[in-house]
Amino acid sequence: MDLTTDKALREIASYLGQGGTGGNINKAMENIVYHSDILQRGLILLFQVHDSLVGQVPIDKLHLIEETKPLMENECEIHGRKFIVPTEAKVGFGWGKRMRSWEPDLPLEEIIKHEQKWQQTYRGLNN
Repeated sequence: MDLTTDKALREIASYLGQGGTGGNINKAMENIVYHSDILQRGLILLFQVHDSLVGQVPIDKLHLIEETKPLMENECEIHGRKFIVPTEAKVGFGWGKRMRSWEPDLPLEEIIKHEQKWQQTYRGLNN
């Protein structure tokens, strides 16, 4: 393989990037499962999709979302440079457009409003 071609460079960058993402996801899962009590307090890990962890919390424990984020933000080092890849969270009563960005002070009422708007917009299309 000629390592000077654009194709080879893209393949190497993709491999290194995905390896780093996989390592970060593994470390996040280790932190959640083995180095915290957040599962005992209500977080349920459901599965991993691509570069995301999917879970759920009871509606009366939304604060666990914010407590989970630092468990997922691990220091990385590439070529001697250290950094933390920030995490983001979405919340909702379903997938995709039913979800909205999570903010630490987001009240349950706003999540419900977002769901109602989704229902009005998209449920009508299916009837």
